[in-house]
Amino acid sequence: MPPEFTVIVPVYRVEPYLRQCVDSILAQTYDAFELILVDDGSPDGCPAICDGYAKSDGRVRVIHKENGGLADARHAGLKQASGQYICFVDSDDWVSPDWLETMKRHIDGNRRPDMLVFGLVWVYPDGPVSHPLTLPDGFYDKARLEAEVYPRMLYDRSKPFLEKIIQGHICAKITKRQLLMDHFANEPRITAMEDDAMAYECLYFADSICACDGEFYFYRQHSQSIMGRYHADAIENTAAILDYMTEHLARYSDDLRLQVNAYMVFWTIRDIADEFRAGHSLREAAGNVRRQMRASGLSSKLRFEGLPMYIRAFVLLLKLRLYGTAVLLTRSRMSQEDLQ
Repeated sequence: MPPEFTVIVPVYRVEPYLRQCVDSILAQTYDAFELILVDDGSPDGCPAICDGYAKSDGRVRVIHKENGGLADARHAGLKQASGQYICFVDSDDWVSPDWLETMKRHIDGNRRPDMLVFGLVWVYPDGPVSHPLTLPDGFYDKARLEAEVYPRMLYDRSKPFLEKIIQGHICAKITKRQLLMDHFANEPRITAMEDDAMAYECLYFADSICACDGEFYFYRQHSQSIMGRYHADAIENTAAILDYMTEHLARYSDDLRLQVNAYMVFWTIRDIADEFRAGHSLREAAGNVRRQMRASGLSSKLRFEGLPMYIRAFVLLLKLRLYGTAVLLTRSRMSQEDLQ
């Protein structure tokens, strides 16, 4: 009989954190799961650590592969998974001991939903910050999803720009294997945040979900994490995500098209703000933005519809190729907008 859960952990250059991650999974109070460690060509001691866990615990399997990036490693694990539900855990993060036991209880008590969503804790060097799920807990069938979730899934117009009803992190979701296989975002052009693209796509195609009260996932923030590093191609990556989400999600309704556009405008602002977080001068930041905008064509893909007036002004600056002014506007608002 296949296990209820498969936990997939992509592994690459996380030797200082890997044992805490794996130990937290193996210490679960519910033990009917398999753990797949995907060594994505890690050049440090991680491959040996993975093999050691496989030798000592029969629930652990290891896949060794050439480096292909986070999405490719997740996909490799998914193809080998046998569990009914798939859980992704990043190898520098960890989970609470009752994580799977709580999820199992929600599965059995809520007609085996296609997805479970829950809160998480962002762990910074100076302390943790709770990010509870903003969706009220409970069971959502398709009718309730269409009425209460999809109209504000990526962009809740009743709140300040931009507060989503559900965060995109795939690690804060547990998904039926077949749904994830049908909607896995294995797009080579996307080098980061592919989990947002497939998380929202899976949510849209799910027939039911269960929103679970509580934070069960601990998301470590450090300078070497994907979210903590500066990415010189961030705007080009945002353009690739916009193309993907336009094809796989936005085309299903005008409202989703507006939401996806707002979501990608938000990330474009974040990309520019990251220039200053990386310590770049105004001139350097403007030059980097100009180069990436020209390479990606992102400014021509963004739309004005449905955006607050000051955000429309930002998009207009990009369309007019006034990149220095757009960068200056972003820097001036960084202390006011929730860009951290």
